[in-house]
Amino acid sequence: PGERMGHKDAIAVAERVHFLTTVGIAVRDARTRAGVAQGELAKRAGLASSTLFAVEDGRTCSLLCLTKIAHALDVTLDELVPVDALP
Repeated sequence: PGERMGHKDAIAVAERVHFLTTVGIAVRDARTRAGVAQGELAKRAGLASSTLFAVEDGRTCSLLCLTKIAHALDVTLDELVPVDALP
């Protein structure tokens, strides 16, 4: 039988989901403000389109990925990782 998730584990999962969702929204907003299509941003950032879609969808992100996106959009990491996203 599977183990039940403890309270601390559940909080960690919720914080991760909140972080990924908030960052995804910030990336999409920055891309939209720049007037850049998703595929074009992926190309500029050297990412697969599916990776950028996953970031904007709040399913994944890494510091390297966010750095590439920030550079491609000519924005700072602070603009892609809002303070309220941090646990």
